[in-house]
Amino acid sequence: MKVLICITLLLIGSCMVYGFGEKSTVQWDDPKEREPLNIGIGDIVAFPVTPGSGEHSVKVMKGPKGVMFDSGDLSTYKDGTNFTYNFGTAGRYQLGCIYHRHQTIVINVVDPEAPPTVEPSNEVFPGDTTGDEEDNGSNVGAISGKGGEVSGDGNGNGLGGDGATEGKASSEHSSSNSKFNMNIGLLLLALCAVFFF
Repeated sequence: MKVLICITLLLIGSCMVYGFGEKSTVQWDDPKEREPLNIGIGDIVAFPVTPGSGEHSVKVMKGPKGVMFDSGDLSTYKDGTNFTYNFGTAGRYQLGCIYHRHQTIVINVVDPEAPPTVEPSNEVFPGDTTGDEEDNGSNVGAISGKGGEVSGDGNGNGLGGDGATEGKASSEHSSSNSKFNMNIGLLLLALCAVFFF
């Protein structure tokens, strides 16, 4: 009986330590424009389509080096409706459907345990000077950079752009669930070791 309890605790604990990741769903045959999805490493994304909605596929158009996947035609799937993928590599994924150009999404996969990084920027902001120009009393009026535009009147009054920044992501999903599962899993493994020995 002790061995059976120990094996059960060991199996439950190891499942919790390795975790299963968060699950997100992207209704793939919905024609609306999609916002970027920010997830953590190990999270799973499901791409369901409505049965009978025609041919659809989920393919990495651009992504981290060495990471490629292609669902093939989803209408040929046995259940005909669902493709899931476990994102195990951090990076920016641009996914698309080979049959429909409007079916696209950007998925940013971040490591919730990694410290945030700050990329150096060469952007010039209103009021900044490079030292090469003559100060004529006015500031820069408009700036265009990666991920949006900032415009202003040269007097410090401006409007922000769309706020999207290429290549940066913040996880919408808290990693606290994963950490909790890992801690419980380790506790169960420790109890199993103490109980068995």
